[in-house]
Amino acid sequence: MFIALYTLILHLYVNLKQSATIYPIALIITLSLFFGFWILDKIALKKVLSPYKNGIVLAKHKLKFTEAGIETEAENKKSFTGWILVREIIDSKDYIYIMIDKSIGYIVPKRLFSSHSDIDTFLKQINQYKERKQ
Repeated sequence: MFIALYTLILHLYVNLKQSATIYPIALIITLSLFFGFWILDKIALKKVLSPYKNGIVLAKHKLKFTEAGIETEAENKKSFTGWILVREIIDSKDYIYIMIDKSIGYIVPKRLFSSHSDIDTFLKQINQYKERKQ
């Protein structure tokens, strides 16, 4: 799509360059088309790529952490991720992120724990599981 617009801009520039009155109008139309298609493309991609609110990705999950890996259960879905697939465990202010890829992971809210010592115990345990499988 962008190649076609670039070709159109180049064609208009070469053919309309002699006319001082048509050139600004052609440039405005071409730029309007370019940015219009660009914005439409971004909106369409965002709409197509965003997950459903109650779909598999954003649904509430029950997580069970075992020595073998992470078992997940959601409505109509069960899955298992072995510790060997865990790339990184991130401890942030409000969440624990267990990343299995650059943008895919499990999010564990810290508010689910009753104390800071429970959070520390959990982090220590999952880090041990991860290190054993590496």
